[in-house]
Amino acid sequence: MIHTWRPSLPARIVAVFVVLPAAGFCFHAAYWHVSADPNLFRQIELLVLGFGYTLWAISSMRRLVTLTDEEVIVQNLFRRHRLPLGEVVEATAGDLGLRLSVTNGRTVSPGAAGPPIWRRARRHRRNDEIAKIINDRLNRHRRLHSRT
Repeated sequence: MIHTWRPSLPARIVAVFVVLPAAGFCFHAAYWHVSADPNLFRQIELLVLGFGYTLWAISSMRRLVTLTDEEVIVQNLFRRHRLPLGEVVEATAGDLGLRLSVTNGRTVSPGAAGPPIWRRARRHRRNDEIAKIINDRLNRHRRLHSRT
C-alpha cells in the first residue's frame, strides 16, 4: 500500500490564490517602476520579493512524502531523498515538524509535513498521524525481515 502526503489543502490554496498573485504584482510593479522611477534598489527589491513569492508557491505544490512497502520518498523543494525502510530508524513528530532518523545518524525533514501552524491548539496533529503510519510500517518491515 502506498501513502502520499502533500502540504495541507489550506496551504496550497493560499499559495495559488494569494502568493502567486502577490508575485505577479511584484513583477508588474518592478516593470512599471523601470519607466516611472530609475531607482535600481527598488526594482531589485521588487524582483527579489517576486521570486521569493514564486518559490514559496512552487514549494507548496512540489513537496511530498510517499511511503511504499520498501522505502520512504521525501521530495523537498530542491532534493529528493529515497530512504529504504531498512535504513530508517524512526519517524518523530514535534513542534518543528516531522523528522526521519536514518541509520547513519542524519535526519531528513520532509517539507510536506512541516511544523503545524493552524493546528497548534489541537491535540491530534497531522504530523502525529504521519509518524504513526510510518513507524507502523517500519515495525512491520522489521518483523518481516527478521524472520528471513
